[in-house]
Amino acid sequence: MLRRILAIFLLCALLLTGCTTVYTDAASSVLPYNTASSKPAAESETPPADEEDNTDATIAVGASAGSSTAGAPVTSEDEVRAIYDGTDMTIYSITPYNGDFLVRYSPAPDNGPWWLDWIYGQNGTRVKLMFCDQGIRECEIQAAGSIRVLTDGQNSEWAYRSFPHIQYATAILNQDENGAPVFDEDLYYYSSSETYWADITEPVSMGMAGRRETVIDMVMSVAGVDIAFGPPVDLEGFGSFYADVCTPPAAEFSYDADSRVLSVIFRDTSLSSGDVPVLDDEFLRNHYAKQLEETGVTFPTGFPSGPLEGSNPLIVSADVEESDADTLLKLVLTEDAAAYTVESGYTGPDDNGPYLRLILRERGSW
Repeated sequence: MLRRILAIFLLCALLLTGCTTVYTDAASSVLPYNTASSKPAAESETPPADEEDNTDATIAVGASAGSSTAGAPVTSEDEVRAIYDGTDMTIYSITPYNGDFLVRYSPAPDNGPWWLDWIYGQNGTRVKLMFCDQGIRECEIQAAGSIRVLTDGQNSEWAYRSFPHIQYATAILNQDENGAPVFDEDLYYYSSSETYWADITEPVSMGMAGRRETVIDMVMSVAGVDIAFGPPVDLEGFGSFYADVCTPPAAEFSYDADSRVLSVIFRDTSLSSGDVPVLDDEFLRNHYAKQLEETGVTFPTGFPSGPLEGSNPLIVSADVEESDADTLLKLVLTEDAAAYTVESGYTGPDDNGPYLRLILRERGSW
């Protein structure tokens, strides 16, 4: 009974994190510490159904699911492919490892989502290690039944792109007297996540393109820089900002080594919401007023261009300005700034007030 409870707990933990970004909040002078989860509500955290065994952590190949009877050995890639015959899944890659196989497959192999299975060659036991709804940059086998995945952040179901992150998964198996894995219904796997720290010279893109947003607040903090976003004031821009789900705008990070400037371009983003529109149509006027009341937004909003307030030991200076339809943030960094990561979330309520938190890491701090 204890093993079954532990198995269910670990499976739920993996499905909640999946291969999606884990967000940890650092203290900030702008944003609350205990912000809500930054994962956009439209992004599914539960793997879509593929087969009748999609809720099982493991299944036995060559034996009925739930049985402790081992199946036949699997010794070749052709035998691995035969396992997936009759499914709607396309195998993207098969990686042999000391007589076992790591299988990456998807119903849409051009862009995912992805499943990663471990197949033990001795008796064909198949462990469904990971579901990943983001593109995969790297997949490293660390040991038998144990993998490390680095995502590119691009969601396979919709246009949002988060910062890359790292996910680990390891099969937890019993073995028989010959060292072969033993299948039973209580088999489970262990999963954990890790923040990805990009080298300061690595360019990264994230957010969602095609959204007009405004900067509500921006400040340097002990972690780096916090940026909160809101809607433009016009009726069309205001409505599209809250359509479906709020996300941060498309953001592009790049570094110039000669000047030590880390530049962040927020696409289709301004520093001012604009003036409140005068609506002659009574229906539109009432509709606009109702939207303002429901979201709690107060217009107009504006953030000044120029130097940012606050300080950070790795930032010499920070300036923000509008550049055509975009907003440009320039950070002059010290020589000790070596890596960065970006968290995202909502200041609330619900998914209102999307924000980004740029966090800098000092050289030699890991």
